[in-house]
Order: sequence, then structure tokens, then C-alpha cells
Amino acid sequence: GYLLYGDAPLERVSAAANKDKKLKIAVLGTASAMLPGPDGANAAFPMRLEAALKRRLPKIDVSLVVQTKPRQTAAEMSDSIEKLIVDEKPNLVVWQTGTYDALKGVDPEEFRSSISDGVETLHTGGADVVLMNMQYSPRTGSMIALGAYLDNMRWVRSEEHTSELQSRL
Repeated sequence: GYLLYGDAPLERVSAAANKDKKLKIAVLGTASAMLPGPDGANAAFPMRLEAALKRRLPKIDVSLVVQTKPRQTAAEMSDSIEKLIVDEKPNLVVWQTGTYDALKGVDPEEFRSSISDGVETLHTGGADVVLMNMQYSPRTGSMIALGAYLDNMRWVRSEEHTSELQSRL
């Protein structure tokens, strides 16, 4: 399951749902946002999120676009955000990042700067943001030191007024 934290109001989401009766969500992340196998995409969190929102918001036209690419750092994802805003015009972006940065040993301050810049670009482009932490598994936790990256994501969340989606596998 997934848990949403934070007191940041999703004002753009609320306006789109109430005024336009439409909600466009973009999921930005690495391959960990999807599941392997022929039916993996349907079982992964983005499609489950879309289905849950369609059930809970039957009068709102909910659509979802997934932009995932394996082995991307937060900086590489941040560089693609302007194109995402122009091409897709999402009201909400769920951004999952951090595992590959930790694996590559990207400086945690650079990681924080990349997601902060990306969130600012998304806000300027008209999207609310939910930062999703890394996929956790006991194997990953023992192999990669994720703590500094999680701390930096939380710092950006509080500074940039975003929410946090915590994954629990």
C-alpha cells in the first residue's frame, strides 16, 4: 500500500477537478515505478492509482501518463520536466526518485538541488507535486544507504510545499 503525507494542499489538482472536471496526472520515475512481466504495468502503482481515483472521483475525467526510464538520476529527470509540462500539461506530477542516485553515489546535496529545481519548474508550469520515496526492500536497504536521500527529499517537500507518497512493499 501507499501512504500520503504532508499538509501541502494540492490546489492545482483541486481547481482542475472542481472547475474543469478533469485531472491529468503524470508519473515521473525510473523503472522501479513499474513492475516486470507482461502484466506488470497494470499491477504497478501508477495504473492502480489511476483506477482508484476513477472509482473515487466518478464525475472527474482522470487520465494518467507514465514517463519512466531505467537508471535515471534526479538531475536527468529534472532536465526532462519542462518537456513533460509542455507536452502533457499535468495538474499533478508524482515523482519517484532517489534509488539510482544512492546507487551511483550522487552527492546528497546535488540530489536535493535537482529535485528542488524540478519541483520549482513543475510548480511554475502549473502542476502540484507529490514526491514519492524510493521503493524499499530489505535487500535494497542493506545494499544502499538511502537515509541522506530520504532526508533531502523531506527537506525539499517541506521547503517547496509538496506532499510525500511513501511506498511500502
